[in-house]
Amino acid sequence: RYIMWKILIIALSPFFVLAKDSVVVYNGIVTEVVNGDTFYVNSPQLGNTRLKLLCVDAPKLSQNAGPLCRTILEEAILNKKVFFVVDSKVGSTYLSEVVTDSKNGESVSGRMVQYGWAFATQDGKHDCTTILKYEKFARYNRLGMWLGGSDSQDHPLKYRQVKNLQLSSDKKGIK
Repeated sequence: RYIMWKILIIALSPFFVLAKDSVVVYNGIVTEVVNGDTFYVNSPQLGNTRLKLLCVDAPKLSQNAGPLCRTILEEAILNKKVFFVVDSKVGSTYLSEVVTDSKNGESVSGRMVQYGWAFATQDGKHDCTTILKYEKFARYNRLGMWLGGSDSQDHPLKYRQVKNLQLSSDKKGIK
C-alpha cells in the first residue's frame, strides 16, 4: 500500500512544487462533467467539489469541438474514481493534477491534450512543460481537434476575449 501511494505521488510530482506545505492527495468519484476541462467530484474529504484540470483549456461548449471534448472527458472519468491534488495555497478549486488510476498514474490533463481534445496552458505557478509537449505532438500528428490542421480551432482564451468584447459592445449599443 505504501508503494502504491509513493508511485502516485511520483506520477503527480511534475505538476506541483513540493514547498514548505505538505501535499495532500484526495480521491473521489466524478459525478458530472461540465465541459472538456471542468467537472464535479464527490470526495469523502471535500464533499462535492468543482475542479478544473491544470495546464488545460478545452474548447467551450459553444465552440465547434466543445461538445465532443466534453464527451471525451466524460468517457474517461465520469462515474470513475480519480485521485487529485488541489492548489490549497490559493484556496481555489483548480487542480494541480488528476489521475485516473493510482497504479499507473495516467494524467487526465495529459490524456486530453495528447489526443488533441484540449489546449495546453501555462499559468506561471505550475510546471506544464510535459502538457505543452503533448499539444505539439497532437498538432503535429493532427489528432482530435487538430485533424483539420493547426489553425482548425480558436483557442478558448481568444474565443472568450472575442465574446467578452462583443458583450461589452452590445451593452454600449455599438454594432
